[in-house]
Amino acid sequence: MKKQKRNIIIGIVCGMIIIACGTADYVYHELFSPSLHNSKTAYIYIDRDDNADSIFIKVQQIGKVKNMNFFKLLAKYNHLEQKIHTGRYEVKPGDNIVNLYRKLIHAQQTPMMLTIPSTRTIGQLFKALDRQLMLDSAEIIRPFRDSLIVQQLGFNEQTLPAFFIPDTYQFYWNVSEEALLKKLKQAYDNFWNQKRIEQAKAIGLTPTEVSTLASIVDEETAKNEEKPVIAGLYMNRLHKGMLLQADPTVKFAQQDPSIKRI
Repeated sequence: MKKQKRNIIIGIVCGMIIIACGTADYVYHELFSPSLHNSKTAYIYIDRDDNADSIFIKVQQIGKVKNMNFFKLLAKYNHLEQKIHTGRYEVKPGDNIVNLYRKLIHAQQTPMMLTIPSTRTIGQLFKALDRQLMLDSAEIIRPFRDSLIVQQLGFNEQTLPAFFIPDTYQFYWNVSEEALLKKLKQAYDNFWNQKRIEQAKAIGLTPTEVSTLASIVDEETAKNEEKPVIAGLYMNRLHKGMLLQADPTVKFAQQDPSIKRI
């Protein structure tokens, strides 16, 4: 009787071990095996108005995740709702739920390449940045509406467009207004190094005047081989004290780049 009872206990224990091992294997498989099925690298953008539920939807849609139960369990017991970090997060094909969750919870976002385009108006420039960043155009433009900040940068309302150097830079998608302004200032200072300032001085122009003249030439023709000739023509007029008589300046003054005949 005792032997039979002992065998029953052993059987129960063995069964529990088997169940525990099976459960552990299932949990491990769900958490650490490849569970993101997107065909190529994608990105999850966590915005300021996102909550846990909207993050679940984004993870499922972008990562093509079939079973979100364990992600939701991680979120519940790790209090994701209180630890939401805005940003742009990389989702690699074949990655697992745990790695993605760690990125989100520890704000391990992936930087992006931000393009400062060459535009006709500063308003178009701010809209172009709006489309690439979490900041909206009103937030981007706010520092540049402060005359004191603009003056500290070395510009005024009329010359401010020369502050923006068209190029591609590395930024975080959720960059703040202050960090964006600082990075743009660094880009301007890096471009207008001492060598370029001396080159501008040698032809009798300031950096802002060089940028202004370059924008006129660029609007005058799309053919790069013609630009040195046109720039030389305008430089001759400047040195002689003549009016530029440049069509692009009229378009700019009228704020209408569509004008065909002047």
